[in-house]
Amino acid sequence: MGKIINDNLEVCCPICLNKGRIGSLVKNDFTRTQLEKYFGDKIHSKDLGLYDFNMCYCINCDFEWSHPMKPGSHGFYSWITRKPQYYCKERWEWNIVISDLIKKQYKSVLDVGCGDGKFLVKCENNINNIKCLGLDTSKYSVDSCMNQGINAVLSDVKEYSKIDKKKYDAVTAFHCLEHVENPVDFISDLINLVNKDGSLYISTPYAPHPSELWYEVLSYPPHHLTRWRKKSYESIAKKLNLKLSFYMPYACSLYQRVVNSLSLYWYGVNERKPLLSWSSFKKMLDDPISFVRIIFRHIVREKVYAIRNISNGIQKENKLTADYLILAKFFK
Repeated sequence: MGKIINDNLEVCCPICLNKGRIGSLVKNDFTRTQLEKYFGDKIHSKDLGLYDFNMCYCINCDFEWSHPMKPGSHGFYSWITRKPQYYCKERWEWNIVISDLIKKQYKSVLDVGCGDGKFLVKCENNINNIKCLGLDTSKYSVDSCMNQGINAVLSDVKEYSKIDKKKYDAVTAFHCLEHVENPVDFISDLINLVNKDGSLYISTPYAPHPSELWYEVLSYPPHHLTRWRKKSYESIAKKLNLKLSFYMPYACSLYQRVVNSLSLYWYGVNERKPLLSWSSFKKMLDDPISFVRIIFRHIVREKVYAIRNISNGIQKENKLTADYLILAKFFK
């Protein structure tokens, strides 16, 4: 990863339009190497659309974004969505959303960026007479849904809204927002597909993520273009005149968060070793500054006021240390 700063570059926050701070330049050759290392697979295709980029930060709304804001190419997503480890088998927010759909007696749901359809399958298995539709730009993902009996359309949300004016009780987009080049337009397009008394559910990683303390290639372009915090969501809700509530899991203990971050920082995602080992102790001695920096970051980690599940569907709204995932619920 290069340490070059483009001093002549001026950027504005895509949400609040304030002037942004510009970070270091990352070269496309470095991204290619990291992708090969992450997946253990040599990249032969030149059609992945890799490019040089800077990460930028807005001090006004805590938003982070890439410059340029250029999403992964069709070739990139065709390649990555075929990796068996790419799609999650389960997400914590699915149960929260399904409980809310049942509580509000919603009868239709559109899942944007539906992937292989696991969420919609879960909806059909848990909600009586729910009408489900998936939307994805990957043919492989749409085919996966259709093979499970889930209706799905090969399209992005902007094009789909032009050909079908139907509105839904619930629209969901799990871990999609961080992939799109224009988040304001994306959320605006999604909310236009929601019925008057319906809800829009969006989940993303919550920044800073422990992977940002080391270089996890999937947290950077062309995969993730943006990083989200509570203030960023509030800024976009205000801009679009929407109401907003937050859900978040309980964070792990300080000790566990530090252990997880150090393990990722020292050994990466594909190799884990006990913290109390000679190799870990040696790394600690070789790089004490990073060791202290990681501990400090977790001690001062942001506290977030959000709804959290206690047990048996009981929820409580409180202000606690932020976890690394967030679910935002938008409504009119």
